[in-house]
Amino acid sequence: MLEAASLLQAGLLSSGELTQACQERIAQRNGPVTFEGSDSEINAWIRLYPEMAQSLAAGADARLARARTEGQAAPALCGIPLGLKDLYAVKGLPVTASSKVLAGNIAAGNSTAWERLARRGNGAPRAHPHR
Repeated sequence: MLEAASLLQAGLLSSGELTQACQERIAQRNGPVTFEGSDSEINAWIRLYPEMAQSLAAGADARLARARTEGQAAPALCGIPLGLKDLYAVKGLPVTASSKVLAGNIAAGNSTAWERLARRGNGAPRAHPHR
């Protein structure tokens, strides 16, 4: 993560590129989503939000470019894709803690944890891929 953050800050890597690479890796390794798991696949992601992730990446890239132009550093996590367990509320997204019992539970607002992480990214608390 430190190397990626350094490359993002220097403008040698874009958040969009990093996010795309993460999404491709997830597609290769995750396998089908099941609650039973699999010995051959990770099955770490139940829900992905690729369009939101790319939108946030574009915002982070703009923030990083502004910071470079102004000679200032953006927050260290700016542009780093993150996964968030679905026990942390993100407004409008499921909050189920991966439990079938909580199926259909949609967050009415954002958790403090998400708000703080989002401010370190591109400044707009919105959804990232999470489980």
